[in-house]
Amino acid sequence: PQKVEPACDKDGKEGDFCSICHQFVGDVKVLPATGHSFKNGKCTECGKSDGNVKPATPELVEVKNTIRGPILYWDAADNAASYKIYVKVDGSWKYLATVKGNENTSYIYTKAKSGTSYTFTVKAIGANGAASGYDKAGIKVLYLAYPELKSTANTQDGVKLTWSKISGATQYNVYRRTASSSWKRIATVKGTSYVDKTAKS
Repeated sequence: PQKVEPACDKDGKEGDFCSICHQFVGDVKVLPATGHSFKNGKCTECGKSDGNVKPATPELVEVKNTIRGPILYWDAADNAASYKIYVKVDGSWKYLATVKGNENTSYIYTKAKSGTSYTFTVKAIGANGAASGYDKAGIKVLYLAYPELKSTANTQDGVKLTWSKISGATQYNVYRRTASSSWKRIATVKGTSYVDKTAKS
């Protein structure tokens, strides 16, 4: 007897097989289709999309500034195969990018301008192309670029630091560390320079 294994949506067969006509002959046993096993909107056996599944709405976690731009984080959504990122511009949502993969849940907006406020939101997209809802309020951040340290100099009063002015910044935190200590904030100033009078020779 010869056997053809069943597939997700196709019956298999078992019985005598003619090598000349290439068909099953006589009493043939039908092996029922196994059925699909869907996960995240896609069958784990054959890869077919589940047309009835709509992904859950992603939950926004936080957005924060980095040296490359604001980075957005969200929780993985059930039945999501990818995520579409949107930013609100002039009161309306604008599509930015697609992040592939259910567990890839962050995005950096590298074209942000310092001093500008951005509101982000995310839609989940299933393997079948179905889209989730989205957080209509979104999550907002004022993007501030990282200051560039221009110079450090020893003066009679202490160590003087100067840095670039950042659009949108109203004040700057100054940090210091030594070979044996971690970063510690030592001052908050409104200008673009600071003299550390407590630095030891």
